[in-house]
Amino acid sequence: MSPRTKRSVGAQSEDILVTSGEPSPLLLGNRFTHPSNTKSPVVTYGETIPNDGNLWLQRDIVYNTNPSSGGAIGWVCVTGGYASAAAWTPATSYAAGAAVHVSDRVYRCTTAGVSGLSALSHTSGTATDLHREISIHGNRVGRI
Repeated sequence: MSPRTKRSVGAQSEDILVTSGEPSPLLLGNRFTHPSNTKSPVVTYGETIPNDGNLWLQRDIVYNTNPSSGGAIGWVCVTGGYASAAAWTPATSYAAGAAVHVSDRVYRCTTAGVSGLSALSHTSGTATDLHREISIHGNRVGRI
């Protein structure tokens, strides 16, 4: 096959452009998988930078579904970790499942409640912060 020729995928369409003789990755759900079954980055879509407390790996990509002139077309994870936009604050009510960060550590609230007056500092396991239980989730994701 010559470079830059269209070919069908699964004999259903001819909408994938092949630019080399290499096999193209397959889109399964929102994750591309190379034919050699190596793990490839997540490629997904969203309106904002991820801040959901989920794990993101280096090279994961989020395309912006609501781009604007001069704005971001999307975001690429350059250092793997857990996404959290919410910084921990004292005497604040948090819902169960909320992800908060203190510096480069992300914590997940395992029970709802109000935070204490001292910043979270444990590096493993679960701790009680005044009226709620929290667990270390991992390191905060690098710039996306």
